[in-house]
Amino acid sequence: MESDNRRQPKDDLTWPRENGVHPRSFLFTLDTRYDAPGLDHVLVPIGKLQISPDYRCYTVASQESFLVLIGHCIDLRAPANQEADAARSLLQAALHDGIEMMLAASDHMLGRYTVICYSRGMWTVFNDACATRSTYFAEDANVIASHSTLIGRALGRKARQELFRHFRYGLPGNVSPVVGVRVLPANFSLDLQSKKLTRFWPRRRRVERTVEELISPLEDTLTRTADAIALRWTPALSLTAGIDSRTTLAAFSHIRATVPFTYYRGPDDTTDIDVADMLCRSVGLDHRRLAVVDRSEAPSIYAAADAMTDYKHFDEASAMYFKAFARGNYIHVRSNLAEIGRAFWRRHPVMPTRFGPDNWIDVATHQDRQGEPLRREAMRYMQDEMKAFIGLAGYDLSDPFNPSLLGYDAWDLVYWEHRMSTWHAQVLLGSDFAFDTQVIFNSRAVLDLLLSAPLKDRAKASLFHQFIDRRCPEFRSIPINPRSSHRSMEDLIVGAYRRLRRRFPILRSLDRSTNVMTRLR
Repeated sequence: MESDNRRQPKDDLTWPRENGVHPRSFLFTLDTRYDAPGLDHVLVPIGKLQISPDYRCYTVASQESFLVLIGHCIDLRAPANQEADAARSLLQAALHDGIEMMLAASDHMLGRYTVICYSRGMWTVFNDACATRSTYFAEDANVIASHSTLIGRALGRKARQELFRHFRYGLPGNVSPVVGVRVLPANFSLDLQSKKLTRFWPRRRRVERTVEELISPLEDTLTRTADAIALRWTPALSLTAGIDSRTTLAAFSHIRATVPFTYYRGPDDTTDIDVADMLCRSVGLDHRRLAVVDRSEAPSIYAAADAMTDYKHFDEASAMYFKAFARGNYIHVRSNLAEIGRAFWRRHPVMPTRFGPDNWIDVATHQDRQGEPLRREAMRYMQDEMKAFIGLAGYDLSDPFNPSLLGYDAWDLVYWEHRMSTWHAQVLLGSDFAFDTQVIFNSRAVLDLLLSAPLKDRAKASLFHQFIDRRCPEFRSIPINPRSSHRSMEDLIVGAYRRLRRRFPILRSLDRSTNVMTRLR
């Protein structure tokens, strides 16, 4: 049974939903007293499911078991199959081989989705590889939703604004702005009744492989992924001067319907615009520049975005996307998740080299708000929740400079499981006004290939460079993230100090007490 509630938006810049309905949203509960006003009801064998008018879901049942897949996905082993086929396959795996095999089967699924499975009296909830389909759950009620505030509204709770003003690039641990509501992290499943989170990946020890061994299977998988996406949608590919989106463009370079675009908000975006122009010309694709849409042109979209407390991105994004892409069969092809395979936290200029819960005080808080109310409380909250999250994740910290889990670098895993689940997923909420999102790196099968490379190659992005060279050798002459000007002596001194600061805790303590970090960010 397929429920397709998509409706076309109006031809102006007006958000056509009322009553605070978030785009591409859902709520599922075992307690039918809870309700999400404005969302449509979808019939399910047990419980109550509501989804927004622009969203879709698929329900399959067998005897006393059933499974709901909300959102979209592509099975990389059978890319011609549709979501209903994937839902049937997952339920069959759960019934015949058990929940673990169902979760293992999702390793090859690419997309942005949430799965709710009821099998043999047990409830299991999980989402896509990098949790790009944000999925929140109440700690004290049998309810999940796409947005924490949907649960908050159902339970009569408001979002915490003042305390959470201090955080950026992801909230502490897996909390949400609403008290008693948490986000489901990547690589974990949720027992809806007990609220227990269970890690289901990785299942076996990491096997290190050379770049030479990895490049062919990676090229094959990424290009097949691009082809599968283009069969269903018109790819709208956000492009910058960086290596991640360049890799994605190389995967789509043979697909003439691809629409690369870059937003232009002012002079700071000039380098991205210029490099993106050169990349697109070299492969014969037209590059679009998205201009800022003023709040006065699209007040209802700005208001709807402002009302999404979970949303994390720049204010103008939703209206810009809506104006450019709301009236077509577009999918937003993003590239952020590639950073998981590039040793992001190990290379970050501010992240300390010793793994610990207080590290995120520097990288995930606003340093220019140190004098604002609740600062101390926010920092303690950050430390406590990150400590709890690291404990939940089960990373081996016996060597805090080289933390691991089954041979995988915990620096890579925490970037994947924390930052992507609590920041990147929330960024995507803003583009939901115009289109859904796909990321060619968003499957555990692909990420396992990237994480199998030696650390030195991950840090140098060797697989990315080789992939680009094989697919688009014409990109070699186009610089990656070129500097707009030469580095000054002050820049060199700041860079050297940052490297020292990462190694010595006393310097970090000094910065936090004197606000030096505001300058060093």
